[in-house]
Amino acid sequence: MIQKRKMGFIAIIPFLIAAVSFATGAHAASGNDRSEHKREFLISMTVKVPPGTPPQQVDDTLLREAQSARELAARGHLLRLWSLPAAPGICRILGLWRAGSSAEIAGIVDALLLRPWMTVETIPLTPHPNDPTGR
Repeated sequence: MIQKRKMGFIAIIPFLIAAVSFATGAHAASGNDRSEHKREFLISMTVKVPPGTPPQQVDDTLLREAQSARELAARGHLLRLWSLPAAPGICRILGLWRAGSSAEIAGIVDALLLRPWMTVETIPLTPHPNDPTGR
């Protein structure tokens, strides 16, 4: 008999990051053009599930958020995600995002399913004249 194992909040974050990495690579391989999204943003997210939130609600929200992340990556908005060190029960994530404007990225982040449990800092990025990529 196979037992269903509940995924804890912190345990699913690597799956979310892997999903984004996979979707980003698949999108790049498909030849879809992301040039319509001109600005890049560095976004720091700290996720803390409120005490008393039912574990099933947490698990369901995290699984739906992982699907949403794959979709955002496929559309060229979510480029990269990194896990950052955090205290127990807290998840910190750093992401590289792309959108046409600050208003558009704010709307995208505000629509994230985990947004009610997040604090977010968004930094618009501007290419530096000495950027080695020459952009």
